Amino acid sequence: MAAGLSDMKHTLLMDKKMTFFRRCARQDLPALSEADIMEGLRYPVTDAGGTFEWDALRLAAAASGPLPYKMQRISHNAWKIAGAPKYPSDVQAVQEAVRMAEESFLEDLIRPAWHDLSKSERTFLEAVADLADEATPQRLAQRIDASPYTLAETEERLRSAGCLAGHANEALALTDLMPRDAVFKMTAAERRYRSRDSAVAGGSPNPPPEPVRRCGAHMPVAKARCVLPQGHAGGHRSGKRRRR
Repeated sequence: MAAGLSDMKHTLLMDKKMTFFRRCARQDLPALSEADIMEGLRYPVTDAGGTFEWDALRLAAAASGPLPYKMQRISHNAWKIAGAPKYPSDVQAVQEAVRMAEESFLEDLIRPAWHDLSKSERTFLEAVADLADEATPQRLAQRIDASPYTLAETEERLRSAGCLAGHANEALALTDLMPRDAVFKMTAAERRYRSRDSAVAGGSPNPPPEPVRRCGAHMPVAKARCVLPQGHAGGHRSGKRRRR
């Protein structure tokens, strides 16, 4: 709640004892701009008597993205590595600080967040990572075996959690909170088992299911068409239930 994460809409605000939160005025905060990040990096350092070299500051801001946690980790690591405030935070210190921040970001935030996701949410994110720039709702619906309602609900939850971005009916994209390479790392073990299953079966990984071709013969009495597969034995059958 203190962080103001948008996922509260599906957690805290759904609590039956917290209905007064639903009547509060809400405001979505914009993402941090590059100027915001540079200011957030520079002022705490200078206030503590240290300095940031200009190229190092730009590198740190670019690596932070819109994520306050990353900004804090990079600045803190660069301060320690450079030996500030006696020495300035230079490019070399920031480069090493970025590497350390990436590792801690994966272990401290991304991995726990991934394990908190449901199976359907993980499958959705993996599909977006695989499809890359072609992760449109239509392509995702072809790839994921779920109803349109479930897919739309899963997308909304992942958007609220900050894992997805993109406009409606256009390709979805993973965000800095759940980057593409991190999704591949999270699913690496499962993918190995899929490859083994495919090798035994002699097919490709995750082959799409073949669509069932219906007979479709007209049944005038039932005023319907046969729902059985093509080439079925015996008489035709409609999908309607008979009344007893």
